[in-house]
Amino acid sequence: MGAVPPARGTEGRCVDPSARAHRARAGGGERYFAALPRVPCRGRPGLGLSRRLAGARCAAARVAGLGGLGGPHSTEGTVAAEARGARRCPRRGGSLEADPGLRGERALQLRRSHLAYEARARSRPGHRRSVQDGGPLRRTEGRARAGSPHGRRDFAGLLRAARPLPERSVPDAVVECRGVVKRFGARLAVDDLHLEIPAGLCFGLLGPNGAGKTTTLRMIYGVTPPSVGSVRVFGLDVARETRAVRARLGVTLQENALIEPLSPIENLRVFARYHLLSRAETDARIEEILAFLELRSHADEPVRNLSGGFKRRLAIAMSLINRPELLILDEPTTGLDPAVRMALWSRVRDLRANGTTILLTTHYMDEAQRLCEQVAIIESGKVIGQGVPAELITAHLRRETVEFDCDPSEETALLDGIAADAQQLRTGRRIMVYVANATALVERVRQNDPDDRRALVVRPTNLEDVFLRLTGTRLEGGA
Repeated sequence: MGAVPPARGTEGRCVDPSARAHRARAGGGERYFAALPRVPCRGRPGLGLSRRLAGARCAAARVAGLGGLGGPHSTEGTVAAEARGARRCPRRGGSLEADPGLRGERALQLRRSHLAYEARARSRPGHRRSVQDGGPLRRTEGRARAGSPHGRRDFAGLLRAARPLPERSVPDAVVECRGVVKRFGARLAVDDLHLEIPAGLCFGLLGPNGAGKTTTLRMIYGVTPPSVGSVRVFGLDVARETRAVRARLGVTLQENALIEPLSPIENLRVFARYHLLSRAETDARIEEILAFLELRSHADEPVRNLSGGFKRRLAIAMSLINRPELLILDEPTTGLDPAVRMALWSRVRDLRANGTTILLTTHYMDEAQRLCEQVAIIESGKVIGQGVPAELITAHLRRETVEFDCDPSEETALLDGIAADAQQLRTGRRIMVYVANATALVERVRQNDPDDRRALVVRPTNLEDVFLRLTGTRLEGGA
């Protein structure tokens, strides 16, 4: 059975293709395998042996005392049988036991193919467990039991013997921006930005229009690449591993991205398909989100018939469909009435309590002060202030504020005699004075304004005052 078929034809030439192949394997040894093409052939895995695989196989055979293919310790029949056994694909019933070198190289190939499968599986939000936890590997084992007893089961055994994959971990800083610069032609949108966002917090990114907030967000979720510098999310380079990063993100844009003719449920189902969620997982997740954001009452209505507040809640719901580890909210409450805003604030607090890291941009300073454990204020693409809101207030201003209207010509007379360390900020005719104790200032203004025609407002200093102090009160252009 293993004998080399005799040559047919004249002058001893082997004209039969099968015989010619067997004789070449028997006589060529390493020369035959070294002459194989580098690019694997399609359809027949055995004919796609690379030069590296051939060299490893022959070297292993020599170490084992076989002398290599066509060597002094092998016969033509043995060589032909060995070649046929090596050519069989393991997934079609072939064996890897005949040759240690082939087995080791094939294990390496299978492990590499598993890594590609694992990368695809890890990019899907539904596959959160690693191989050690029984995630994607459990799926593979299930297929092995249902399929061939040779291929898939051998594949699972090789995976268990292979080097284990690292667990998915969340670093202390979920987002790290190092020396980030972004240019659009001659315009500099972000200038040497350094930013770290700790895990598990609600972090506020504040700044005037045109400061670079949205551009920074776009670089974080991988839509806009930085011109200079690096952006890492979950410890991954966003420019190189964009798909892996996006699979763990949820993003709510400034403008709602909804399919108007479809219902909220249908919108959620379409978005779940982008994340490759199964039907069962999609149905369960939709029910959770509808209850969480109170969307059930209009879940079957076309989106075009819904109010602005309902559409905004639906946009946030779509960003939650994949259970994101980092939720990015770009001005989520703009244009909403106070009741809807407070309802959304409550949901943001619930998400943060469950361990979701939240990156929020807003122009409502009271919203940032209530929701965010830390904030960063950006001006002209640079961070000009960062920290806990209460600490920023203490660091930059006095704790009490008195504000009233007066012309610049009246300012000196009204504020005569106040403490020298009082800080002032003017916006048009409105002046705000920051002092440690507002009582003395109020009495002084009353004395210098006998007609008592000015309405004085006394309040605690807030984050909006710090924002104005750092960024100025002039109107900025840009978007």
